[in-house]
Amino acid sequence: MMETTGNAMNVQIIKADKDRIDVIRNLVHFYIYDLSEVMGWDCPENGLFGGCDDLPQYWAKMPDDPKYAWPSGWKGYPFIIKVDDKIAGFALARKLGAEAVYEMGDFFILRKYRSKGVGKYVACSIFDAFAGKWRVAQMVGNTPAQAFWSRVIDGYTNGNHQECNDFDEIHGVELSVIYFNSVCR
Repeated sequence: MMETTGNAMNVQIIKADKDRIDVIRNLVHFYIYDLSEVMGWDCPENGLFGGCDDLPQYWAKMPDDPKYAWPSGWKGYPFIIKVDDKIAGFALARKLGAEAVYEMGDFFILRKYRSKGVGKYVACSIFDAFAGKWRVAQMVGNTPAQAFWSRVIDGYTNGNHQECNDFDEIHGVELSVIYFNSVCR
């Protein structure tokens, strides 16, 4: 996938093969750091913010802790985002089982590229690439992400979506969840 946003930036959405797992793993530390601001998380004693517990599974590898293992049949779709050939973030989508039900697992745009249409463009491009039912969840305390996803999905679906709260028992957090259908345009 590769296109240009309305701001004359060349945005690339690149499927991240197994040789690029370290790029995303490194970006995850910035993603968690950004989340610490809105979630009130303290810096770990080692000075390095953690990672996504299920990250290896996007490349069909088992996570370090089996508690974070996906159910059988789930499949990951990791993407690196570039703007004008510079790394700008990542998106981690996944298919939940045999049906066409997708979820945006994690999504991160570097601050330099925020509020420029990059995130919206990438999200809508990924929704378009995977037609079916979608689930996009954010932690209830992450109000900037809730506002972003609500705005993007509302525009993408012309208001045809459902929102509710759910609880993630594995991570022990309350989630704000948006459900909608996408079609390949």
